[in-house]
Amino acid sequence: MGNLRVWMIAVLKMIIFSLAKSAKLEICNAENFEGRCPDDSVIIMKSAVYGLMRLGQCIDIDLGYLGCQNDILHLLDKWCSGHQQCSVFVPNPEIKSANTDCNVKGLTLYLEVDYSCLTVMIPDIGRCSAAGRADILGKDGYISSEITTQTRCASPKVPLVMNALQGQTINLWLLDFGALSRRSSKLHLACQQTLGYIIERNLGSNVTICGDSEREKPIYSSKTNNLELVLIARSNVDNNPRYLIRYSVLGCSDLTPPAHAWYKREGNEAVIGCKANDRIWRLYCNGNTWDGVVGNCSGQKGENDDDVSSVYLPVFSVILVTSVVCAAVLLIIVVVVAGAVYTKKQSIRHNLKLRSEYACVTLDPTQYISTKLAGYDMTLSGTSPRDHQIETNQLLVQISDKTSSSLQNQSDMVMITREAEISRDNTH
Repeated sequence: MGNLRVWMIAVLKMIIFSLAKSAKLEICNAENFEGRCPDDSVIIMKSAVYGLMRLGQCIDIDLGYLGCQNDILHLLDKWCSGHQQCSVFVPNPEIKSANTDCNVKGLTLYLEVDYSCLTVMIPDIGRCSAAGRADILGKDGYISSEITTQTRCASPKVPLVMNALQGQTINLWLLDFGALSRRSSKLHLACQQTLGYIIERNLGSNVTICGDSEREKPIYSSKTNNLELVLIARSNVDNNPRYLIRYSVLGCSDLTPPAHAWYKREGNEAVIGCKANDRIWRLYCNGNTWDGVVGNCSGQKGENDDDVSSVYLPVFSVILVTSVVCAAVLLIIVVVVAGAVYTKKQSIRHNLKLRSEYACVTLDPTQYISTKLAGYDMTLSGTSPRDHQIETNQLLVQISDKTSSSLQNQSDMVMITREAEISRDNTH
C-alpha cells in the first residue's frame, strides 16, 4: 500500500507539471513578483528560492557566495498558489525572516520562482442556485477551492455533484497549498485542518478531506459512479486554505447487451452471450474503452433469418461461395467423365461390329454376300424393278469396298461379284 501511495503521488506530480505552462522568473531586491493566469486557470507554484543562486539578471559579480539559498515555497504557496493572480514585494518581512542560510552583510538577495497556470473547472454560476453539477463523463480535471468563495457551488447547501457513467468509478487527489506551512506546526493531529467532505450517498459514505503536511496525496476512490463534494470556505479570505481537487474517471461504463443476449461483468472483463445458443463475446476494459467486438443474437426462432450475427456473417459468406464453386467444378468433372465413357463405349461397339463383318467376309465371302443380298431384297420387296436394280448395284459396290482388303487379288473380287449376281437371279 505504501509503494502504491508513493507511485500515485509521483504520477500526480508528473500530470500536474506536464499539463501546466511554466514560467521561471528572477525578482530582484525591491521589486514585485506579479503572478497572473487566465480566468479559467489558477497559479501553481513549483519552486521559490531566496538567496544568491547564480549570476544573472540580479547578480552580475561573483563575490564568492554564489549558491547560498533558502527554500520559501511554503510562503509563495500561501500567497499565490490557487489564486488567479498575486503580487509579492521582495523582500517583505516574512521573506527576510525565512533567510537562514544567506546572512551576508552588504549583499542584496533576490527571489527566483517557477510557476505554472493550471486550468480548473469553472461551474456555471446559474446552476449553483440548485445543486451544482460536474458531469465528468470520461474526463479528468481540477476543481479549485476558490469556487466556494466566488460562487455557491460546492458549499454545504449546494454540494457539487460529480457523475460518471454507470460502471465507472471516480478517483480524487488533493493538492494542498497549506501543507508546507503546517510542517512547522507543533500539532500532531490526524486531521490538522478540515478542508471539505466527500459524500457517496449510494453507500451512505461521508469522508472528511483533511489538510496535513502532505502537499499532494490521493484522498478517495469511489465504489460507485456518483459523488458529492463539499468544500469549506471561511469568511476571512486571507486565512482560507487554498487547494485543488483533481478528479479522474476510471474504468469502462457498463455495456448494453443486444436483443436476446445476457451480460455479465467482473471488474475489467465483460462477457456477452446469446440466450438461445452458446455464442459468446469477451471484451476487456482498456482505460475507459472496451476492446473487442460484439455481434447480435438475431436468427432465433421467430426472428428474421436474414439477421445474421455481424461476427459470423463473413465466415458464412466464404463457406457459401466455396461450396458453390466446388459444386460447379464437380459437376463439370462428372459431365466430362460421362461423355468420355459414353464415347469410348460407342467406339468399342463400332469396332466390334466392323471386326465381326470383316471376319465374315474373310472366312466365307460368298455366304456373307448372299446373306446381305437376301436381307436387302426383303427390304426392297415393295419397290419397282428399276429401283430394285439401282439399290442392288449400290449394295454390290459397298460389299466390294468392305471385302477388297481381304481378297488377295483382282480375280477373287470378280468371282465374288459373279456369285452375288447368280444368287440374286435365283432369288427372283
